[in-house]
Amino acid sequence: MAEVTSSDSTLVVKMKFQKKAKEHIREEKETENRLLCQGYQEFAKKQLIIATSRVTDEAENKRKRTENTNNPKINS
Repeated sequence: MAEVTSSDSTLVVKMKFQKKAKEHIREEKETENRLLCQGYQEFAKKQLIIATSRVTDEAENKRKRTENTNNPKINS
């Protein structure tokens, strides 16, 4: 049976600490990536709303111009 020395236990503690630190870093990166993805999704949604609004406004303006051209007001 091998004798356990204090340096062996220190090494074990150090290895456990490193393992926990690596797990914590991995979890932090996963959280950061998830939040980043959510941020990109929110940005994309806003951009889509803006683009849709512009297209709708342009279509409405074109419709009004066409309407005004087809039905000019008669000034009396």
